Amino acid sequence: IPPRFVILIGGTVMVSGILVGSLTTTFYNFLITYGCGFGAGCGLAYFPAVMSSWTYFPNHKGRISGIIFGAFGLGSAIFN
Repeated sequence: IPPRFVILIGGTVMVSGILVGSLTTTFYNFLITYGCGFGAGCGLAYFPAVMSSWTYFPNHKGRISGIIFGAFGLGSAIFN
């Protein structure tokens, strides 16, 4: 499966997790929909980004992984 398709699926799952989470009426359902939907989507979008960067920067895998980890962490800190 090409990385663009996996990232597209991940983004769709993330957005659908947020949208379905906003429609729930109980806190437990919100935890399930937002937590599982957004978490699974973020995981799907995250993995191809790391693997593709390793292809472009084979000598700097640690550095580029750290940049991507930091960007995802900063993005989730801003989002939440």
